[in-house]
Amino acid sequence: MKLAITPTDRFIRIEGTDHRIWTGEDESGTLVEVAVAYVCPQTHDPERLAAFDRALREIPKLRQSGVIIDYRYCVD
Repeated sequence: MKLAITPTDRFIRIEGTDHRIWTGEDESGTLVEVAVAYVCPQTHDPERLAAFDRALREIPKLRQSGVIIDYRYCVD
């Protein structure tokens, strides 16, 4: 499965960790929301790291969504 996602200015807290909400779709066009705790580029190339850092700083500022998910209270 491949996803094309875009960051939003929303975040939620899941089990004490803040996650930014990214939205997008899969290859067949199904809409998705993804909760991302961190993003880590997989390169040691200084130029690529600098470009990644610049792009990451352009992401919208976070706003609190007011949603906190505690999986202790979720039922399978």
